[in-house]
Parts: sequence; structure tokens; C-alpha cells
Amino acid sequence: MKQRNTMNLSLICSVIGITLVCAAQDFVNLNFDFPDLSGSLRPYEPSNPRTPFIGETSRLLRGWTLLGNGISISEIAYQPAAGYRLEPITFFSPWGGAATNYRLLILSSYPNQVDLRFQQTGRIPVDAVGLGYFANGPIEMLINGKLLHTVDTTLSTMPIVDVSAYAGQVVNLEFHVFQKPFLGAQFQFDINGFTQVPEPSTWALFGVGAVTLAWSYHRRMGIKTRL
Repeated sequence: MKQRNTMNLSLICSVIGITLVCAAQDFVNLNFDFPDLSGSLRPYEPSNPRTPFIGETSRLLRGWTLLGNGISISEIAYQPAAGYRLEPITFFSPWGGAATNYRLLILSSYPNQVDLRFQQTGRIPVDAVGLGYFANGPIEMLINGKLLHTVDTTLSTMPIVDVSAYAGQVVNLEFHVFQKPFLGAQFQFDINGFTQVPEPSTWALFGVGAVTLAWSYHRRMGIKTRL
């Protein structure tokens, strides 16, 4: 009996351990919209009402590792309202403090250019077909060190990068800010999230909608013909 209880306990612990490992492999705060703002935030210029704050990267960019010139960056700027930004990263909301839409402003000026890399390890959903992000400056998206997409424009762009080959896998996701000599970088960056294959029920709903629209159109045309 004692041996059986021990075996049962071991099995339960193993199941719990596997569950915790799987949960730990999911991406955390993928789109930057769920920061931990409970940490220490100190004003950069206490006497200036438009000053940004300085906060811990591990809280403001929860889940992400930020590297500057290959070294971990422990603090970045946070601007909760209208005001000025700080180099090399300012965490802010472009919609005036909306708590559900945060972005990053990349500021890296010559001659103090910083090679910036955002990294996180997580599981890509099994039904994911793409990963969308927003950028209007020089940035690369990599998975497991493989370059998948590059934005090299000052125009706003929202690419959806094909990640279907990695669906269901735990991968290292990385965004690298590459900078041309003497130019630096100044642009906004955000991650929109995964696009996924619609479920069968969603396709069925689309089909019903299409049939209804087609029937309505043909009925309307039939009425016009009789008139």
C-alpha cells in the first residue's frame, strides 16, 4: 500500500511538473500590452511634469529579454502621457495612455548607436499561420536564429510573417534593430500577435454569410428584372 501511494504521488508530481513546464513555454506578454507597473518607477526629471520615468525592463517588458550591444539592459524609460522620450527604448502608449495598446519607441542616435535585440522563448500555437508586427524603421524578425523578415523603411508597415513551419514548437523569437552606419534609428515597434487558422465553426459561419449575401443579391436582381 505504501509503495502504491508513493507511485501515485510520483505520478501526480510528474503530471504537475509537465503541466508547469508546458505553461512556462507559452509566450508571455507577446504584444507588450501587459506590463507590470507595480514596480519602482522614478521620474527622470522630477521637476518636469512631462518627464518620462525609469523602470525595470523585466517589469515593463515582462517576459522579454532586451540586449544592447550584447549586454542585458536592466532599465528603460516609461512615458505614461504626452512628453519626451529617452534613448534607447521608451515604453509608451500612442493613444494617450490607453492601458491596452503599448508600443516601443526605438531611439538610437549616432554616434551612440546601440545594437538592440528583443528575445523570448515560447511556444507557437499549433494553429498559427503568421505573426504580425508593426514597425516603421529597420528591424529584423528571426526564429531560432533564422532570418524570416526584414523591415527597412520609414513608412508604417504591418507585415504578417509566415510561421506555420514552427506551429506547435517551442522557439526562440527575436527582433533585431539593425542600424546603418552614421544613421541610427528612430521608429515605433509593436507586435500584433499570431494569426491562426479559423476553426471549422468559423468557416461554417462564413459560408452561411456568403450564401445569405448571394441569395439576397440574386433576389434583388430578380425583383429589378420583373420591374
